[in-house]
Amino acid sequence: MAVCSKLRRLCARFFRNVLWNPASLLHTFLLGSIYVSLACSRTVLIKLSIRDGGYEYLPVTVNFFAELFKLSICCSLYVHLLLCKEGKSASEIFSVSEIKWHQLFKWAVPGLLYFCDNLIGFYILLHLSAAVYILMQNFVIISTAVLFRIILRRKLNRVQWASLLILFLSIVSLSNDQNELHPEHRERIQRAIIPTEGYFLGSEDGRNVLGRLKEAMGSPNISDGGRNIVGTVRIGEAHILVMVQCVLSSAANIYNEKIFKESGGMEDSILLQNTKLYMFGVFFNTATLFLRPEFRSTALNCGLFYGYNRHTKLLIIVMAFFGLTVAFILKFRDNMFHVMANQLTNVVMITSSVLFLDFHPTLRFFLTAPVVLLAIYIFNAGGKNEVTYFKEKGDTLV
Repeated sequence: MAVCSKLRRLCARFFRNVLWNPASLLHTFLLGSIYVSLACSRTVLIKLSIRDGGYEYLPVTVNFFAELFKLSICCSLYVHLLLCKEGKSASEIFSVSEIKWHQLFKWAVPGLLYFCDNLIGFYILLHLSAAVYILMQNFVIISTAVLFRIILRRKLNRVQWASLLILFLSIVSLSNDQNELHPEHRERIQRAIIPTEGYFLGSEDGRNVLGRLKEAMGSPNISDGGRNIVGTVRIGEAHILVMVQCVLSSAANIYNEKIFKESGGMEDSILLQNTKLYMFGVFFNTATLFLRPEFRSTALNCGLFYGYNRHTKLLIIVMAFFGLTVAFILKFRDNMFHVMANQLTNVVMITSSVLFLDFHPTLRFFLTAPVVLLAIYIFNAGGKNEVTYFKEKGDTLV
């Protein structure tokens, strides 16, 4: 009996201090593994849902249902907690007079930023392969570091700034790789420019083809007979969109972590905090869906589920749990844990792209990808080495 009692106490202590303790190593491993799995699954499912170089469905509806799913989960769990655990009545829970409006509306900022971040991702993946997209998303390290420096006054040493510059140049170089185009887009454009240089430049039909390409895709340089159309069209749009998305993502995560933890936020339930956040997520997606005439027309005439396939339906669930995982990371870890988890996503996503998405890396990709990962390693190691140096010297980092 004494042995059984002692064993029960040990099991209870393990369950309390390891499985349910957010600071435990096992909790960290599970949180990181879940994040990497969902991040890769989200990107793969978006690519698999593309049909004939585009989306048959409205991406904003996927965001809407994912936000609604997250809101339903967090709100129902929080109401159940108040009713069953704390014994509050329904009138107390849903009383409008108890709402602190100034605290509620601060969640509108990350709600808007996450809405833009998620929507931009759909349009980037129309032009980039999944592997190149994941690697280019490492620009988030640069945007996070700069925002940390501006907002939180965190200083970076010269080694870290140099590594960020190398990372930025590597990402720019990576964006010139023609293999980053979606295979369907590349094949369609190559079929369009297969005719000879004389046909394009010397015939009226050829000039009409180039005119339509320029109108639909930008203003490519045709001085070489159309051979540079692919590279010229794609670079600006894809590169700028990735940078914009990374800045939005960094700002959203930094601000979200701040309001998760400030003013006693760690004592507040994450269910309540997420409920406030996802309320604004649903609002912004709904507003976009009905304020844009083309979106509103498609939704009213064809329904919100128009163009959905099995990948799209699974994508809604994956995006919902991905958002919940990010919330747990920002609540119980920090932004740097989130950024580092993205590095594992790089390895898994590149491997998955080669195995399942018919991605054929070029020589430039093979040369540039290690430079990106090496720059990330130098950035992290540079900060640790300087902290160690100053500790040994008994000085402070300025």
